[in-house]
Amino acid sequence: MRATLKINTNLYVIMEFNKEKYEEWRRDPANWILYFFYYNKEDPRLFPRKRLGFGWTINFANPYSILFFIFILVIIIFVLSTNFH
Repeated sequence: MRATLKINTNLYVIMEFNKEKYEEWRRDPANWILYFFYYNKEDPRLFPRKRLGFGWTINFANPYSILFFIFILVIIIFVLSTNFH
């Protein structure tokens, strides 16, 4: 039981550090292109919080988030093209 508590405590500390670092990256204007597009190679998250307002945006420096973005665009284009025929 002590080992479990120690592991949980360490994970909590790591999560708190990441939370602070992620917030620092989010506030840094150098990580935003044209004020709306988030681009940070150091940030491993696919979907960081938006700079303003509520919700999340895509980290365009992460190749997996780019793939997800393209996948969603393909679905939207497919749905729109099938509805108009």
